[in-house]
Amino acid sequence: MANVIKQEVRMEESLRKRLEFICEFCRVKPIIIDGNLRTIDRTNFTYLEPHNYN
Repeated sequence: MANVIKQEVRMEESLRKRLEFICEFCRVKPIIIDGNLRTIDRTNFTYLEPHNYN
């Protein structure tokens, strides 16, 4: 039986601040999406599941 491993993917705060600064300079509102990484054990299948915070 295959096990599905779920890991939360987080963006570093310094990268987030840089992106927000660039978007502010360009007068664009950023939409930053965090997500989960799902991996099936003993395979090379990986899926990035996005989360929308609207």
